[in-house]
Amino acid sequence: MAKETYYFSHDSNAITDTKILNMRADYGLEGYGLFWAIIEMMRNEESYKLQADKKIYRAIKTLTNTNIDVEKYVQDCINEYELFKEDNGYFFSNSLLKRMLEKDRKSAVAKEKAEKRWNNNAIAMQQQCSSNANKVKESKENKNKVNKKEIDIPVISVMGLGENCDKFQLQVKIKKVIEKQGYRVLALCSNVLGGFLGMENLPGFLYSKFMSYPEKIIALNHWIHTKVKQQEYDVILVGCPGGVSEFEKYETNYFGELPLIISNALDVDIGFLALYRYTDLNYTVLKNISDFVLRKYNTPVKEYILSRQFYKADHEWKKIRYYTMEDMNEKPAIPENSEYQVLDIFDDTKIEKEILKILEELANNIFVI
Repeated sequence: MAKETYYFSHDSNAITDTKILNMRADYGLEGYGLFWAIIEMMRNEESYKLQADKKIYRAIKTLTNTNIDVEKYVQDCINEYELFKEDNGYFFSNSLLKRMLEKDRKSAVAKEKAEKRWNNNAIAMQQQCSSNANKVKESKENKNKVNKKEIDIPVISVMGLGENCDKFQLQVKIKKVIEKQGYRVLALCSNVLGGFLGMENLPGFLYSKFMSYPEKIIALNHWIHTKVKQQEYDVILVGCPGGVSEFEKYETNYFGELPLIISNALDVDIGFLALYRYTDLNYTVLKNISDFVLRKYNTPVKEYILSRQFYKADHEWKKIRYYTMEDMNEKPAIPENSEYQVLDIFDDTKIEKEILKILEELANNIFVI
């Protein structure tokens, strides 16, 4: 059963707590953001606890798009910093648990009082309940008829073959170039550091197990539409969590569920796609990827970015392991004179040039005040 609210109290001086400071000394602000992201996930669970297993660690990594080893981080929060506790295969925050149990106790008392009032006013309440039921039914019928709202500004999407391929770093670069031209950018990301860089984090309901796929599409579309109208942005820059497709034997990327929701909620004009460092860059491979992304996500991709990361399949442990390039001077063989642009994540000059070219193409659709 879903919770009635998603609120929990948060001490304003938490950042100066000794345990938090010790954790930040090792993991920095990214670790601080990751801590609160995990707390929010705990809040959304009935027991206010998370199962200590690989699936949860992977879900946290996908949600936050962090480069931190989540399993090690959680264990350090349990054993080193004493921010979490572990019991019977679950880990939890003792502070959050106490607060939420107290809140639940107060809610139970309030419910008991409400039931007494109900008994004292049975007939009147029954009539009111009947009226409310009709309204709820009508609301649900209307909800099923809700359509997407038109968002009339250009949309640029940053996608990737999978996790850990510099999507966030690329998004930061694109945002910086566009803003230098005087445009106001609504940048949406899944990285907890986005808030420090003037970005908005994608809403938590995208990860909810209580909303259907169509409901998430409509809700995201309306959420973005409201933000665009309130702030009068000129362009939307959205970073899609996870990857666009399964690859190798052990990586499904959840079959591109989140990019699919985002691409259905928005009409994407231009797509950037981040590749792993040692991806085969021949024309056929690039064309096949572009055709696949256009067919599945209705997103035109002509710009590819080579990330710092590469991966290897670990057949013993049946998983994909990700690595970061050690030799930053190594130059990949990038094909030229192709209909597809392949750029190195380190080449800021060429990336900026390509973004400016795209802005020129979109100029007729961007309204600058």
